Amino acid sequence: FPYHYFELWLLSIINKIAINYSAAIILQYFVYVFFKTWIVIGIVGILRELKIVSRWAIPVVIAAIFFPVEIALQHIETGWGIYFSIWLRPNFLTYLFVFIPFVLFIVREKYIEAICCLLLLPIISTVTAPAIFTTITFVILFFKWFNFIENRINS
Repeated sequence: FPYHYFELWLLSIINKIAINYSAAIILQYFVYVFFKTWIVIGIVGILRELKIVSRWAIPVVIAAIFFPVEIALQHIETGWGIYFSIWLRPNFLTYLFVFIPFVLFIVREKYIEAICCLLLLPIISTVTAPAIFTTITFVILFFKWFNFIENRINS
């Protein structure tokens, strides 16, 4: 049955193959590590596209991913705790599989492809559907209002 956490889909597939391991072990030590590795590769790819890559790029990206942002935010937030860390909320990792190509399309000024890429997010996580569809509708109306789409297509 469809479920809004994409990592559980992958876990289910791997669990059918590796039946000698518990689902918790596969999730923690294979699925999340697999996702984190591809996220780092994707972010470094965007940095290469922006020509920001240096010998410090990979260590800086890894440090940024593992930095506990919520500790710094505790001093300025007024409500409940916001957990941005992929260690505390690793189910957010799947969102980056859409946002990394989205950013890459924006960097390359391919806005139509970026919008299409963003439409994949509700497939990965159905809870994002209302926000994504509303945002894309307003962005398309904004582009249409200022004839931005036609100018991009005709050029």
